[in-house]
Amino acid sequence: MIKGLKAIEESQVALVVFSENYATSRWVLNELVKIMECKKEENRQIVVPIFYNVDPSHVRHQRESFAKAFAKHQSKYKDDVEGMEKVQRWRLALTAAADLEGYDIRQGVESENIQQIVNQISSKLCKTSVSYLQNIVGIDTHLEEVKSQLKLGINDVRIVGIWGMGGIGKTTVARAIVDTLVSI
Repeated sequence: MIKGLKAIEESQVALVVFSENYATSRWVLNELVKIMECKKEENRQIVVPIFYNVDPSHVRHQRESFAKAFAKHQSKYKDDVEGMEKVQRWRLALTAAADLEGYDIRQGVESENIQQIVNQISSKLCKTSVSYLQNIVGIDTHLEEVKSQLKLGINDVRIVGIWGMGGIGKTTVARAIVDTLVSI
């Protein structure tokens, strides 16, 4: 559980896939609480709820299968004050996550829905990652040089090595190339 929570803390994006049996797992609900905490804290994690064959209002208001799962959780913790507080945190996290802009993929072609989600997340990540390049003096020259070496118009595999002494910006140039190629 500790490794999972650390991974959540270090993530830029959290996809929360709500399914019919989502609320039956205490472990998953604890992770959701952590995700929502990370969204509020300084790391400002992007949280994208995905409603997979479940009505978003059932998640938001804990109805249907969510109501059944919470009835079991409450009966398990009925004599435990800390347990009931945990159940309340789960409820609040579910409501908060369901209130976020997300995807209801009960209809449509599943692969198209997935592609739409990937495109949205990629665009959000590219916006955040490319923004750091604006203040780097002289990066454009290096980017153009590497792009010319890649010969992007040719549909072929290319490998370019970036070498030099430590601290001169090799990693920054490589990240910038990846960021600009992803946005093409």
